[in-house]
Amino acid sequence: MKFAISLLGAKIEIVSKLFLYFPAIIFFIFFFNTGEAQTNISVLGEVVSKDDTCQKIDKYLTTLSKEKSLSGGLLIIKDGKKIFSKGYGFADKDKNIAFTSSTLVSMGSITKLFTATAIMKLYEHGKLSLTDNLKKYFPFITKDKEDITIHQLLTHSSGINDFAVDERGDYQKINATEFLTKTFHQPLFSAPGTKGVYTNVGMSILAMIVEKASGMDYEQFLRKELFLPLGIKHIGYQYPQEDSVVIAHAYKNETDWGTDQTYYKKAGGGPFWNMKGSSGLEASLEEMCLWENSFTNATLLHDSTIRKMFTPYIVEKESKGLSFFGYGCDIETSRRKTKVIDNGGGNGIYFARLVRYEDEGLVFYLVTNESSVPAEKLLPNVTQLYFNGKFLEDSFLKEEKKK
Repeated sequence: MKFAISLLGAKIEIVSKLFLYFPAIIFFIFFFNTGEAQTNISVLGEVVSKDDTCQKIDKYLTTLSKEKSLSGGLLIIKDGKKIFSKGYGFADKDKNIAFTSSTLVSMGSITKLFTATAIMKLYEHGKLSLTDNLKKYFPFITKDKEDITIHQLLTHSSGINDFAVDERGDYQKINATEFLTKTFHQPLFSAPGTKGVYTNVGMSILAMIVEKASGMDYEQFLRKELFLPLGIKHIGYQYPQEDSVVIAHAYKNETDWGTDQTYYKKAGGGPFWNMKGSSGLEASLEEMCLWENSFTNATLLHDSTIRKMFTPYIVEKESKGLSFFGYGCDIETSRRKTKVIDNGGGNGIYFARLVRYEDEGLVFYLVTNESSVPAEKLLPNVTQLYFNGKFLEDSFLKEEKKK
């Protein structure tokens, strides 16, 4: 009799708990067994300020994603506060995976800012001097290049030429010795320190100096000295790819091109020196917010070091005097006569722009993974909406008129 009563009591308790948790059970069944699961869950990581400006930008990007196949994400930071962080379109169309604020995607040549920061960290630690010449690190260097300094590499004023890569391009399997031999046996395009001409090769050489000065692999140094202190867990080349992350596929006019990791695998590893230090780091909107706020709050480098990085040193050739090179960045003046620190990158399919309006306390980071709506054309429209509430000149229409 006691056993029967005990059993009846247990049944009543189970039934009562089922009623208690019933709404939660229905929630999880609904969201994890329908095609709407991902879209709804991804919303949890989105930030769009309720002010009219951010709402207008969100409406514009949402329309582009529906009508023009925009795919990518936008981050806006104001005075260290994230006021906009949202993805649009897809990270992987075949798997119906949405692009969210936690999606990793290639930033292209914005990687150069990270390499410059690594150099400045070593500078603060007393491991190198900005006036160090290349002969100190590469004793076999040719005579015409031995006096090139770290400062000149950082400001694209070394005179070193980018060399032509083979059909494998960025993914060519090339070791440090082969890379340096090709670099050092090419003639300089100008005397060191006299002209500012953008170069990928110079930044890869700086990444090698990071390794020599620190005794660590380039990516290992970034992770230990730059990322972990900021709570950044996933920025990197992601080869091999971590199981826990989603990396956005690139789409060339809506056709799947794959990811950088696809091409590393084909090359038998990577990244190699055509890319390492100059391009290809993968990042999410969430972690780029942490990265950019380290400059705003001077939590990674001293304020004096940051000012040194963001100083205009030499005019960028063919910019008509409008753009100057800092350390791993371009420095310009806005329409409002305020200081702009600019970085951009892309491979013709992935595109990214990182723009810091220093005087106005603003940072914009825009990345796209669909070639037909690239970040380099889209960001001018976004910033016009932010500052003016309308387009003074639609960058897409401007491009069409050129054609």
